[in-house]
Amino acid sequence: MNLRQLILLTMKAFGGQVMSKMYIHKLMYFITHLLKIKDIDFEQTYFGPYSNQVDLALGELIGSGFVGVIRYTGDEDKDYRCTFVLEKSGNRLANSVRKSYPQEFKKIVEFTEKIADIPMMTLALAAKTHFSLTSHKQPITERTIRNKIKSFDQVVTEEDIDNVIKILNII
Repeated sequence: MNLRQLILLTMKAFGGQVMSKMYIHKLMYFITHLLKIKDIDFEQTYFGPYSNQVDLALGELIGSGFVGVIRYTGDEDKDYRCTFVLEKSGNRLANSVRKSYPQEFKKIVEFTEKIADIPMMTLALAAKTHFSLTSHKQPITERTIRNKIKSFDQVVTEEDIDNVIKILNII
């Protein structure tokens, strides 16, 4: 499965739309780990992992008319305040890809159901924490998760930390 197909399946699992490019990057980060896809590179940013490959693949899907963009700012150069939606052709293609990768789609759906109520910024914190721990070859335990989050010097609640632990236990 290529990255464009993975993005389409993920959007399909989310009911055909995903809020913000940052959310797509975090979802792709976790889903590539969940499906053990190794050929997607991510780099750490303040808001967690980012991939030029994901950005390019999403841009190709938009340019091909498979994914549409609903902007909320009026600023055409800013993708952080927008919703990405599967167009009719994208939905048809996602259905076709789904038939070719039923087990992968099932895992994506299960993951999205488990994180459905978790705020985007908490998902970003979870991705940032996971990226930092794994890149330093540290174990993913409740203790290391808590310590890593404290080292970020971000304002987080105990509920945020509990949700990060929940997400990282899924992966």
